[in-house]
Amino acid sequence: MLTEPLKTKIIHYLNKKTNSNSWEIIYPEIHSTEAIVYRITNPNYPIDIALKAFNKDHSFKAVKQYSAFERFSIAFKAVEGKYRVPKTYGSFLEDNCFLIEWITGYSLREILWKNCLRKTTIQTHIKASNRWLKHYHQNANLKFSQVDHLRYLNAMDTHRKKLDVEELCGLNSIFIAGREILNEFSKIFSDYQALHADIHGDLSLKNILINEDYVAGIDIGANYSAPIVDDITQMLSYICINYFNMLTKTDMRKSPEFWEIFNLVLDAYQYPTQKQDRDFFLFVFLYQMLNRWISAYSYHKTNSECTVSIKLLGKWRLYNSASIVSGLTAIINKKLDSN
Repeated sequence: MLTEPLKTKIIHYLNKKTNSNSWEIIYPEIHSTEAIVYRITNPNYPIDIALKAFNKDHSFKAVKQYSAFERFSIAFKAVEGKYRVPKTYGSFLEDNCFLIEWITGYSLREILWKNCLRKTTIQTHIKASNRWLKHYHQNANLKFSQVDHLRYLNAMDTHRKKLDVEELCGLNSIFIAGREILNEFSKIFSDYQALHADIHGDLSLKNILINEDYVAGIDIGANYSAPIVDDITQMLSYICINYFNMLTKTDMRKSPEFWEIFNLVLDAYQYPTQKQDRDFFLFVFLYQMLNRWISAYSYHKTNSECTVSIKLLGKWRLYNSASIVSGLTAIINKKLDSN
């Protein structure tokens, strides 16, 4: 919770910055493991302000995130207002918090659940989200660089060791086959160059906010340069593992160039069409699906006393992870056999 001295400090700051009094910190609006986001309102000011307060264990993120918001809110001003990053209003880094524009809208996660039976609506918002990502990368030091193909294998092994998932990673035949084919597939990218950028790095669907006027991205990392496909496939993996009929067994009986969700995302982003570029996309997507499977397995294993709906969602995520990894493994295996 915010201390009274910090509340007073923030209110006085906003009064001076906006030349408008009557600011009020209403209540904690969003809770996460790393921070609490408060909504600050003023009847005499046209927009609300978000105060993001980090807990001590994640205080180092305050500096990085605020710096990224400052950088990209300026860069995005040239994009006709359709694609946005919240405007910054000031930082109190000594208190592990900062102020940014409050974005009114729904997260992509909320939109996809709310419209789960409306295919056209879902596709419209997925397209818009990938177009936002395209604009983000264009303002994030975009350049061609050599791919570190071993980074993906090492990152997954690190992720695996952090969590108690050996019964999945060491005993599940589908996971083992997926990990082995990922290793084999990685070898063809040892001399491959791809577009890199200072990637967002946390493209869970809650970090894309949409309203009738624009699409906005939040919780930007931009801490390191990596292939742009990392961001694209990360968001796609969240979509495919959580929602129905996104990437099905029927889809995966066909060649990847006929997978509807892939074409939707790649066309919206305007991703390169050359064979090796598309193969690299498939490689990183398999990596993301294996990583997401590890996370889902760990989460639902350690949260056994959750609601019935969460338990059912957990069963779906684990079943869907296995199904998609199995399909990807078969497709990539055919590609390797044909080379």
